Amino acid sequence: QRLGRIRREDCVEPLIYGLRDDYYLTRVAAIQSLSWIGDKRMIEPLIQILKTDPNNTVRFSAAEVLAPLIHEDKRILEAFRDVLNNGNLNEELEELIKTVLS
Repeated sequence: QRLGRIRREDCVEPLIYGLRDDYYLTRVAAIQSLSWIGDKRMIEPLIQILKTDPNNTVRFSAAEVLAPLIHEDKRILEAFRDVLNNGNLNEELEELIKTVLS
């Protein structure tokens, strides 16, 4: 989280690496920190998290960060549609995606 709070672009790559950590709360902290920095390099890794992470809290965190950017990058819109169509969502994540898509 400290990396995100200092908001330096050279922190983006270490935080993206943190998205692969085994502990889900480390992944959530990396997502939050990336959102504070706001660098567009985070988009593709967060899309992959949204699509594949086994933890619903992590997937929801990625969706929350991506949602405001949905009109800036068509990959996000496509990812939200894919995730919604593929199912395997908890109620909270499904509701968020449906709200963003409506």
